[in-house]
Amino acid sequence: DSVVTERASTVLSHVNLLAKGWGIPNAYLRDAAGLLRQHAGQWVELKVAASGYALRRLTDPEIAAWQGRQKQTSHLAVVPPVKPDLNETRLWPLIALRPRHSAQCGAKAANLGALQLAGIPGTFVPDGFCIPFSHYDRFMRTHRLADRLARMQQLPGFKTDPKIRKEALARLRGEIVQWPLDRPTAAEWQGRWQAQLGGRGVFVRSSSNSEDLPGFSGAGLYTTVPNVLTGEALERAVKTVWASVFNYEAWEARSAARFPADAVMMGVFVQAAID
Repeated sequence: DSVVTERASTVLSHVNLLAKGWGIPNAYLRDAAGLLRQHAGQWVELKVAASGYALRRLTDPEIAAWQGRQKQTSHLAVVPPVKPDLNETRLWPLIALRPRHSAQCGAKAANLGALQLAGIPGTFVPDGFCIPFSHYDRFMRTHRLADRLARMQQLPGFKTDPKIRKEALARLRGEIVQWPLDRPTAAEWQGRWQAQLGGRGVFVRSSSNSEDLPGFSGAGLYTTVPNVLTGEALERAVKTVWASVFNYEAWEARSAARFPADAVMMGVFVQAAID
């Protein structure tokens, strides 16, 4: 397996983090679509090195051998999502977050707190606060997400046709963003944003229990909403990040890792923007 991109990327780009987590090369080929078009529908071997690449068509025995190896490794265990603590409802400021808070806020937010605490010279972590998993869980239960998920997965062709899955997931995301949020919760978010961050512009970031895990980074699978400047926009941005649990790429990656669809919880980290 390999990732092939047509644009060069930095070492810490999402695509490189994903490739590293999957243990496969990320090959940069400037005109990949043109170069590989003649091999469409064929099994090929792509060898990648710092100095270049080599491509050749596989023989039938080689294809059979590869498929046999895949079957032998398909039973291997994967790292499960972090079990969420849904009893914690407080909004956690960055200064209070530690790695143990991954059960309430996700590993991304918890690790940012640990990074700030470490006080590494030359580093700066913009301030922010975490909206814990419990807020996501309460919102989704209020709007009967489990029932909607069950109906969606029973759609004809959902399990076999990627196009049908992609369209159904897009409809669900659109619905989630439109669902109303109770006013006390919205007021709590806006109050913390004003009191802690002075109402300045923020980035609203994902911090789920199915990313930043050993062997499953989840890099780039979920949505970040940048440059949020108003209370109304903050509410919509949080719902947009919540809805990104059902991004097509995230759904496919979790399915490949055999994560149960109902095991994913989304925490949100609201972080001060940098000019």
